[in-house]
Amino acid sequence: MYWILGVFFQLFLILSLTYQPLKKSFFMSLEEFETTPDPKARRYIQMRSILDFGMGLLYLGIGVVIFFSKEFHLYNDFTESTPAKIFAVLVIIYGAWRIYRGLKKDYFKNR
Repeated sequence: MYWILGVFFQLFLILSLTYQPLKKSFFMSLEEFETTPDPKARRYIQMRSILDFGMGLLYLGIGVVIFFSKEFHLYNDFTESTPAKIFAVLVIIYGAWRIYRGLKKDYFKNR
């Protein structure tokens, strides 16, 4: 249990030490956001970015809790099964992708 807290503390330290580059990439917008003349579109991009970042953190947290359920003393039939571990890994990957999408902010690009 204590090693999980150590991992979260180390992640916090890494993020706090790299805060200035992250601050520049997260809070300062991409060219698309900076050149968008419509303030409504700029607010929409900012709102979607915050939503993606927050939901990504939520998905990551749920995946970590399911994957490390024994360390959190959550014992039931689902969390100890193999499908639960596969589901947790998929949720962690999806959460990381949501965070990446929130940082990238390419919502109006044509595909």
